[in-house]
Amino acid sequence: MRDPHRVPADEPRLSLAIILRSYWVSPRRHPAFGWAWLVRFLITAAWASNSYLAFVFTQRFAVPAEAVPGLISW
Repeated sequence: MRDPHRVPADEPRLSLAIILRSYWVSPRRHPAFGWAWLVRFLITAAWASNSYLAFVFTQRFAVPAEAVPGLISW
């Protein structure tokens, strides 16, 4: 019976590179996944830029905090 706690000598040691490589999904082989990832990335980037824009208006242009939501969502 094989001991579950011993790693066979022919198996490679677990490393950070092996773990990161296991998460890679090829967008050429799975184009729907690639498009979904790209769209989610762009939506998150747009949300983050709007959040940062609020700070820019209040600190750089001295816009009152009450007026910022109206400027961002125009």
